[in-house]
Amino acid sequence: MEGATAEYLRERGGGEYGTTTRRPRRVGWLDLVMLRMAVRVNGLTSLAVTKLDVLGGLDRIPVCVSYRRNGESIREFPASMRVLSACQPVYREFKGWADLTESDWIATAKKGKRALPEAVRKYLGFIEAQLKTPVRIISVGRPRAATIGR
Repeated sequence: MEGATAEYLRERGGGEYGTTTRRPRRVGWLDLVMLRMAVRVNGLTSLAVTKLDVLGGLDRIPVCVSYRRNGESIREFPASMRVLSACQPVYREFKGWADLTESDWIATAKKGKRALPEAVRKYLGFIEAQLKTPVRIISVGRPRAATIGR
């Protein structure tokens, strides 16, 4: 991802720049194709989703659900880098959520997952359903108090 949205996420994410070179780090939307492979290959039984506060203030939040190559939909991560390089991401968009203050996120986290904005809960529910893996840790900010553990 490049452009204004990438810069927004880079800055909001805590200054995503190389420590020595100060080069901008690559940022992008959640890629469920790649994550599906990571869950399978590593035998993951639960997930941690962090930096949900960083996405606050965006109108729409895309999630890559598959790749398209030569008109074909690909839901599993390709074994070949040649195939992968010819793929384009296919996104499903989710409604964004409000840009809360750090103290508002902490107050929400203290109340638990059910207190999260509905759009956040739908986003997390979709991730769980697609990966068939529960999200057990949710982070909505840097402080430890902004983490919800299930």
